[in-house]
Amino acid sequence: MTATGRYKAFAVVGAGRLWLAVGMGLLSTVDPDSSLVASSAYLAIVGAGTGLALQMADTMAQTP
Repeated sequence: MTATGRYKAFAVVGAGRLWLAVGMGLLSTVDPDSSLVASSAYLAIVGAGTGLALQMADTMAQTP
């Protein structure tokens, strides 16, 4: 959010949702024979995307 109270478009639509989409795409490739390291890395990418996306959503919800 800027000093004028407006949200920057990239912060709302950008990085978090991109990481989340990439991580979900990678998770869709996991099968029973996938390595634990690979699936853990994919989950870490999803977690990073979720954290980035929800941080801005929380800020928007709390701002009058």
